[in-house]
Amino acid sequence: MRVNSLVPMLTFVDIRAAIDFYQSIGFHLEATDEAHYGEGKINWARMSLGQVTIMLAINGTPGEKSDAHFFLNVDNVDSFHDRIADKVTVIHDLRDQFYGVRDFWFKDPFGYHWGAGQVLETTD
Repeated sequence: MRVNSLVPMLTFVDIRAAIDFYQSIGFHLEATDEAHYGEGKINWARMSLGQVTIMLAINGTPGEKSDAHFFLNVDNVDSFHDRIADKVTVIHDLRDQFYGVRDFWFKDPFGYHWGAGQVLETTD
């Protein structure tokens, strides 16, 4: 199993304001989940600047500090899951997502939340 990259997931109360800010400093909006939830509703976005990728997600309430989660892009998520499942607290078990990724989420012993996933092959 090979890890291909680490992508921080930053969480925000107002994701549209966060998207606007990151675009204003040069990030490119690559994808959102708006098509899944309907026009005007965004819960998740992926942005890039050069070779740097970040993900943004809705979380929290006004006045709370932002939180960070981390996402590992791996080449075999099932193997990675099997290797670490007994060492972490699995929050969301392995599943194929509507956005074309097979992933799972876990909490490490220090309280940080991590996701790991791989892009699913398409059969178009």
